[in-house]
Parts: sequence; structure tokens; C-alpha cells
Amino acid sequence: MAQTTLHESINEPWKPAPTEGGKAARNVALYGFLTLLLIFVQLPLIWMVLTAFKAEGTALKLAFWPQTSIYAPATDENALPVADATAGAVLHFELEAPTAQTVQAVFGKADEELVTIPMSRVFEGLWVADAAGVSPGEYRYGFSLGDEPPIPDPAAPGEGEFSTVTVYPDQPIAGRGGLLVYSKDGVLNASVRAEAGKEMYLFADGTRQSLAESSPGVYTGELTTDSTTFRLVEERSFMDATREMYTLGNFKEILGAETFNFGEYFLNSLIVASLAAFLTVIITTLAGYAFAQKTFHYRDKLFAVLLASMLVPGMIYMVPQFSITLQLGWLDTYQGLIIP
Repeated sequence: MAQTTLHESINEPWKPAPTEGGKAARNVALYGFLTLLLIFVQLPLIWMVLTAFKAEGTALKLAFWPQTSIYAPATDENALPVADATAGAVLHFELEAPTAQTVQAVFGKADEELVTIPMSRVFEGLWVADAAGVSPGEYRYGFSLGDEPPIPDPAAPGEGEFSTVTVYPDQPIAGRGGLLVYSKDGVLNASVRAEAGKEMYLFADGTRQSLAESSPGVYTGELTTDSTTFRLVEERSFMDATREMYTLGNFKEILGAETFNFGEYFLNSLIVASLAAFLTVIITTLAGYAFAQKTFHYRDKLFAVLLASMLVPGMIYMVPQFSITLQLGWLDTYQGLIIP
């Protein structure tokens, strides 16, 4: 009988011995897979940490990589209408309501019935709407959030539930900033108000229409398209996008809150967790040593009972433990949190 080599005792005799390069590739693949598996297992923790740093209003959004481009909606429901400025004035309405689901603009002359038009959301919480063909005169207007009664314009509060705006005969466009697309002398024009120093443009029919900053915070431009649906885009740097998504202000607010004693709560958690873990290690180590190294009556049966008790959900013990803790007078004490 031929002598069995060490290689044949470990691997199949018909396979050649792995080369050094093959071993390295196998190790890289193995450790790479284990690293990906570790990251996958730790995803909830990574999610929790990133969410803790996210700015207000972004925690519940499934987005963690800062976006350098901010897109306004371009669906049929939120299409930005083209108003004919030559057929009368264009009233432009704008309201910042980040938490609103639907917003309507309500307007009309003092002696006329009010007209309600739906508003479209652009960017984060900014709602806009345009009403074309408006005759000159003084108009009262307000905003209705969902089914609630109208409220006046926060930027131009008036008396009661309405604000007022005056449209003059020679004024083709009335109202405040926001995005407005209108036709003037057969040429489409766009105007938008935003923070100064930004890069703004529109997407229409798959083409990019740049807007120039004609004055600080006001961007305008002529559009070379016949589209009736536009998508407003704001470009910003990666650092600006990161600062808008992530912040240390959450931790500063907690540490500096007068009604939330973070230091005391953190110390309580540290004491309870440390002592409970220490006592658990001591008790389980002694029990494990006894079951593993010692021989005594009913050892196997007791071990089976121990394993069976571990299968019982911990929620079942909560009421009896609380009752015992209450009877011992340990409510709101360290021993009441640690010993059970």
C-alpha cells in the first residue's frame, strides 16, 4: 500500500495542492465575506447612530447620503403651470408648510366669491400656485391646510383670516417670489426666489434650462422649450448638503436641556448596566463550572430544567418580578433594577 502523504490526508488526492496565490485569494474572499456579513448584522446599529446625527425633519426619511441636487416634483399633479401674462395679471402664491399634506390658496375680491386653487409642493415644505388672467383690483387671499379654515399669509398678515394684495393694470405679475413660469411676448420666462449664491436650473423635456441670478436671491431666465411641465433643481456643494442632513445640534440640545437631566440618567444607566452585567457573569460562571466540572445528584436533570426555563419568554416574569420588588420596598431603587 502506498504511503499516504500529508497533502492527501487533508485534501482529495486528485486535486493539486493550492498555490500561495490561491491561498491568498481564498483568504481575501473569506475575510471579505465575513466583513460584509458583520456589516449586515450591524446595520441596525449603524442606522441608529446615523439617525441620531440627522437634522430635524430628516430622521424618518430613508436617505443617508447627502444629495447635492434638490429636485422639485414634476408629476402631473405637481406640474408647474405656464401662465399667460398677456391675458391679465398672474397672482403667485407661496407658503412654507413643511408638515402639511395638502395646501390650497383661497383668493377673491371683496365683493366676489372666493376661488380655491390647489398648491404644488416644491423642495422641502415650500408650496406654490399661480392664478392667471387676473383683472386689476384689490384681492384678499389666504391659505387652507387640508380641511382647516384659511389662514392669512405669514409673510404679509392682514386683518382676520385674509391678507390683501393689489393688482395694477400695467402689472403682468403680482405676488411674491417662489417659482413662476409665464409667457410674455410669445417667449417663456421663469423666475424663482432662493438663497443668494446658488446654482438654479429647470429640467424641461429632458433638457437643462439654466437660470441666472439677476439680483441677490432672484433667479430668472428665458426658456427655449414648449413644455408645460418643469422640474426645478438646486445645486449645492457636498459639504452644504452634509451640514443640512447631519448635525451635532441634537446632542447639544439634550446635554443643555434644563428639563432633561442627561448626566443623572446616564449615570443611573451606567450603574445598573455595569452591576447587572457583573453579577450575571459571576453567577453564570459559578453555575457553569458546577455543571461542567462537578458530579452531583440530579445534575443532568437540573441542567435540563435550566435549559427548559431559558425557553420561557422573559415577558412572563415581568409581573411576578414587579410584585416581588414592590413587596420588598425596592421600587425606584438600584437593587430593584439590578437584583431581579
